[in-house]
Amino acid sequence: MVRGEQADRTNVERALQQEELLEGSARSLRRRSLGAMAEFAAGLRPWDLFATFTYDQKEFEAVPSLRFAERDLGRYLGEAGQWVKRPVLGLLAVETHRSGFPHAHGLLQVGGLRSGWEISALSECWRSLRWRGFLRLERPRSLEDTAGYCAKYFLGSVRKPEAPLVASDGLLPVRAVDLVGPVPAGWRPRMRRRWR
Repeated sequence: MVRGEQADRTNVERALQQEELLEGSARSLRRRSLGAMAEFAAGLRPWDLFATFTYDQKEFEAVPSLRFAERDLGRYLGEAGQWVKRPVLGLLAVETHRSGFPHAHGLLQVGGLRSGWEISALSECWRSLRWRGFLRLERPRSLEDTAGYCAKYFLGSVRKPEAPLVASDGLLPVRAVDLVGPVPAGWRPRMRRRWR
């Protein structure tokens, strides 16, 4: 009987060790994925701004969908250039807040910010669209750190088809699906319109 209990203990200890190894390798894989995505995002463009977009919850009777936010952000990227008189390119990841409301984090390229009024104009462009909350724009202190922070949101958009990755036309050299490998059986792509 004692031998059986000892064997059970040994098996449990082995199982716990294997579980710890798996958790460690998953963490390592996640860390490497984040690093690769950060490097990829930082290398796309000389980004000028880190952006956080939100919605004013008081203006909605129901929680807007991620598709609604995707269309809105695409529209913003299309119209923002008119406010600063040159193209605005963006890479934005949409996700839901704990409240269920969508918000987005991302990077914007304005072609070199020349003055502070341009940041105000870009914020005003977001507020000019109905129901919008605030847009927080910051110049990145370090592009690598900012891209690293955004990478977790970008990776989330690549992994979850329901969480869109909004990109300006021609910004991404590959489709997000190409970054994650083969498509699981039975999965159908959701058609997304790319915005300028």
